Amino acid sequence: MQITVKNRILIFVIMMVVVPLLAESIYSPGLPALAESFGVSDGLAESTLSIYLFGMSIGVLCWGNLSDLIGRKPVVLIGCGMFLISSIVCYWTTTFSWFMFWRFFQAFGGSVSCVAQSVNRDVFDQRERMALSAKIGTAVSIAPAVGAMVGGFITENFGWRQSFLFLIVVACAISTLFLVALPETKKGPFLRQDSGSFLAAIWRVVSDVNLLFNSTIIGLGLGILYTFMSEGAFYCIEALSMSSEGYGMICAAGSLVYALGCSITSQLIKRGIRYQQVMLFGVAMMCFGFALFDLVIYSGLLTRPITGAVSDLSAFWVLALLWVFSSLGLSFTLTPCFANALEHQRENAGVAASMFAFAYNLISTLVLLVMSSLHAEHLYAMPTYFFAVTLLIWIACEILFRSQRATVDHAESAVPSIEIA
Repeated sequence: MQITVKNRILIFVIMMVVVPLLAESIYSPGLPALAESFGVSDGLAESTLSIYLFGMSIGVLCWGNLSDLIGRKPVVLIGCGMFLISSIVCYWTTTFSWFMFWRFFQAFGGSVSCVAQSVNRDVFDQRERMALSAKIGTAVSIAPAVGAMVGGFITENFGWRQSFLFLIVVACAISTLFLVALPETKKGPFLRQDSGSFLAAIWRVVSDVNLLFNSTIIGLGLGILYTFMSEGAFYCIEALSMSSEGYGMICAAGSLVYALGCSITSQLIKRGIRYQQVMLFGVAMMCFGFALFDLVIYSGLLTRPITGAVSDLSAFWVLALLWVFSSLGLSFTLTPCFANALEHQRENAGVAASMFAFAYNLISTLVLLVMSSLHAEHLYAMPTYFFAVTLLIWIACEILFRSQRATVDHAESAVPSIEIA
C-alpha cells in the first residue's frame, strides 16, 4: 500500500513540474502569429516569454515558504487555480497589455511547481530521492520538447490561441486530480518563521560565491535556450520561411539531446573525469557551434538558392544540426552546476533553493530581454549574440574554478604540517 501511495505522489510531483514547462514552450512556435494577431512588434511578442520567466522568478520566492506555513496541498491548489484562471484570460483577451498581465500571473501560479521539492523531502528518504531525481530530470528535459512539437502542430493547424485552450484543459484535469487525490504530505507542526533567522539564512546564500556563480552560469545558459524559443521562432518561421511544425521539431530535437547530454555528463563524471573539464568542454562545443552558425550565415548557405533541391529543407537540417550540437554542449556545462550549486547550503537548503531558482531565472530573463531589444532582421544577430553569451559563461566558469582552487589551497594551508625529527 505504501509503495502505491509513493508512486502516486511521484506522478503528482512530475505533473507539478511538467505543466509550467509546457506553458513556457507550447506557444513559442506561434509567436509570429501572436505578434500579427495583437498588432505588436516582434520584440514585444518576444517579451511575453520574458514576462513569463519573470513571473516564475518571483513565484519561487513565495510558494516554498508559504507551503511551510499552511501546508503543501493548499498551496498547490492555490497555484493551480491561479494558473487556470490566467490561462483562460490569456485565451480570450484581445488586448496585448492584458495578455501580458495575465501571462505574468500564469507563470506565478505555475511556479508552485517548486513545492514539488518539498513534497519529495516529505515523502521519500534520501536514497529514494536520488533515484527519483533522474526520473524527474528526464521529465523536465522532455517537457519542452513535447511542448514545442505540440505547439507547432496546434499553431500550424488551428492557430496560436488554441495552445492556451490545450493548457486550460490540462490545468482543469490536474487541478481536479490534486483536489481529489493529492494528500497533505507535510507532517508535524507548521512553521512559524523568525524574521531574524530568515534574514541570516538569506545572507548566507547571497555571500556564497559557489552558489552565485553556478546560478550565473545556469542563468546565462538557460537564457540562450529561452532566446531560441522566442527569437528563434521569428528567425526560423519568418526569416527562413520554415513552418511552425518545422521550428517546433528543431526545438524538440534540442531538448531531447539536452536530456541525453545530462545522462552522458553523469556517466563521464562517474568514470573519473573532473566535472570542471566536462563543463569547459561543453563551453568549447557551444563556442564552436555558434561560430560555425555565423560562418554558415556569412557563407550564404542558409539563403543561397539551391537548384534541384528544396532550399527550406536544407535550411531546416543545417539549423537543426547546429542547434542540436550546441544544445549538447549546453547540457555538459549546466548539469554539474545544478548538482553543485547548493554544496555549501546544507543547513538552509530550502531558502537557498528558492534564492537559487530566483537568481538563475532572473538572469535568463535579462538575457532574453536584451535579445528582444536587439531584435534585428540580420540572420547573424542571434548566433553572434549566443556566442557573446557563451564567452560570458566561460568567464564565469573560470572565476568559479579559481575560487574553488583558492578555497582548497586555503584549507590545505590551514592544516598544520608535522615535522619529522
